[in-house]
Amino acid sequence: MTFKDVVYHFPDLTPEEIKNRIISNSNELAVFLFRLGSELHQNNQEDLKPQIHWLLRELCSCEIYFNNKIDEGFYVVHGQGTVIGSRNVIGKGFKIHQGCTIGHKKTEVGKEM
Repeated sequence: MTFKDVVYHFPDLTPEEIKNRIISNSNELAVFLFRLGSELHQNNQEDLKPQIHWLLRELCSCEIYFNNKIDEGFYVVHGQGTVIGSRNVIGKGFKIHQGCTIGHKKTEVGKEM
């Protein structure tokens, strides 16, 4: 899925270039770690999720909860201080920049907006 996300914004990159960007660049690494953690979350494989969440925070300086549903084309630009809270549904081509927060708002106790 990470390859699809990167190609959505950079269609001329080869698979090898994308792999190298994941390994060396925190933009693509953040997307890769989110996709990996999300896959584990969807398959109820809880063992590695805390470690992947830690890597996302420490290596990419962002916090993205794995129970978000983010469609193809997700891309993080300089993740420093970026937070995507839990239970969001985000469509195609979503690109987020540093210092942004996405979340949900509770209007009353137990009711979400």
